[in-house]
Amino acid sequence: RVSFETLAAETYVRRSYNYLDNMVDRNGLPYFNIFWAEPAEAAHDWPDFGDVTSRQLQAAIMARHMTGQECRNEKAWLKRVLSYLDPKTGLLMRPKTSFSEPVADLGDQALTLYALVTAYADSRDPALREAIQKMVDHLPSLYTPDHWLRGFVIKGLMTCVRQMDYQPALAQAGQLVKSVFEE
Repeated sequence: RVSFETLAAETYVRRSYNYLDNMVDRNGLPYFNIFWAEPAEAAHDWPDFGDVTSRQLQAAIMARHMTGQECRNEKAWLKRVLSYLDPKTGLLMRPKTSFSEPVADLGDQALTLYALVTAYADSRDPALREAIQKMVDHLPSLYTPDHWLRGFVIKGLMTCVRQMDYQPALAQAGQLVKSVFEE
């Protein structure tokens, strides 16, 4: 007998918990590289710090809102992302490891900003608001006219404007939109 499920996004989101809960190392750092092999393999790479951890954090928050179930790594990922923020600039700095150099990458900032604003919308934590504002205030130091990720930051900036009414984020988003279309 064949059983059919009704299409429900919550069902598919709930199934993602296997990945969110298990595709991390013993310290909770998620893997960027997953290889289809026998047995399956996972390896760390430079995106694990800003890119992947920020995406996983945001996914865990959104999944919790859809399912009522908390990913076991959600709090650890938020703590981890915040620990990578430079105290002076608020920018995410990748640590130096065998697979990563210490750098403030614009792509990492875009994903981290979006994830932190999502966390702020969820909690309204004043410390998160302060961290986000510091990051936004220092993002222009990473903008260069030919950087291919300039447009990638706009989504996080506009989410910041909607959730926090932070006008410097609106001004930056406007400047980035103009710069992208003036190419």
